[in-house]
Amino acid sequence: MAKNPTYEQILAMPLTQQAAFLEERRHSARLRELKDMTSALALLEAERPAIQATGYNLTGDWISPSFGEKLTLSVCGTIFDGDFRLARALLVAGFTIVDRGTSDTYPSIRFKKGRLTIRSTLRLTDLERAELAAAEALAPAPKAAEGKQ
Repeated sequence: MAKNPTYEQILAMPLTQQAAFLEERRHSARLRELKDMTSALALLEAERPAIQATGYNLTGDWISPSFGEKLTLSVCGTIFDGDFRLARALLVAGFTIVDRGTSDTYPSIRFKKGRLTIRSTLRLTDLERAELAAAEALAPAPKAAEGKQ
């Protein structure tokens, strides 16, 4: 089989061979992405304990490069309110919002801490909820009432 078969050559393969070839191609592409993200992933790894301390767990399968932007990663939140929880976790961990995007529906929000930028897409209402939740989490605890003497 040719190293880089044409589309017609791929279609001519038996289905099992097609599937295996396409999966190997997908896997190779993901490994190249990971290699290209090495520096940004190292920066994110340093922030990971602070993010996990908020109760949010990052997983490598939801992280991808933000093409054309060095030290910028695209991170998708998990299902079930994950985008809100990701935004809240980043804000509590010390990231700031540097760009709120321009779309009315699902803008691309950019969070930054140090040299690392995280891009995530979420509804503006979820972003507002995340900002309020982060502010509450970061608010100083009320002082305990002193006992009367």
